[in-house]
Amino acid sequence: VRILLVLSLAALLAPAAMAQDRMQQAPPGTVNYVEGSVALDGQSLSASAVGSKVLQAGQVSSTRNGRAEILMTPGVFLRIGHNSAVQMVNPDLLKTEVRLTNGRATVEVDSIYKQNRIEIAEDGVVTRLVKQGLYEFDANNGLVRTYDGRAMVFASGMRPVKVRTSHELMLPPAQAAGSDTAVAMQALKARHFDRKRQEDSDALIQWSKLRSRYLSQANAQLAYEYAGYSGFVPGWYW
Repeated sequence: VRILLVLSLAALLAPAAMAQDRMQQAPPGTVNYVEGSVALDGQSLSASAVGSKVLQAGQVSSTRNGRAEILMTPGVFLRIGHNSAVQMVNPDLLKTEVRLTNGRATVEVDSIYKQNRIEIAEDGVVTRLVKQGLYEFDANNGLVRTYDGRAMVFASGMRPVKVRTSHELMLPPAQAAGSDTAVAMQALKARHFDRKRQEDSDALIQWSKLRSRYLSQANAQLAYEYAGYSGFVPGWYW
């Protein structure tokens, strides 16, 4: 009986030990997926960078004919489209901020707490994501779009503009507004857009939704493998 108990315990603990070997703690800025031509500060990233490369403050991730997915905080995924670039401003769990300097990106927020400040800087303004949902940003056209959720857009000295589900906000170009930026911001108001039509026709949104499904399936499978085993260090794992 003693031998059987020892063997049973070994069989029970083996998957947990294997899981710990495979799991890596993932800080904000961890590269979660790359596809096509993707670079970090000008250096090309391959599939081997996934889970190991991390955007530090000031570093830029850019794409040409490619896409990338970056973890911001647990349950928040930044996805960069073709010919786009984002700079990590602050890789902190309490305040996580990136700047979209070129092209387009989406942010999927699956989990957010009152202590989290998830912010996307774009064209002289900062957008804070305050609810779970899916958001799109377009630096070339000065666009903030909320497919689901709620965002608050802030500009210096101005009252924040709310962008709720199925609404978008067009930002005045910083280079064109000049000294009239404050006046232009006062007149800003979010407007409704055809969410379903955009979701069905936009390649970046389709890709983001596909990545979301893959992550959901992976999490469901891993939950069964890791559940019930003690000894894991608390944290966010890739």
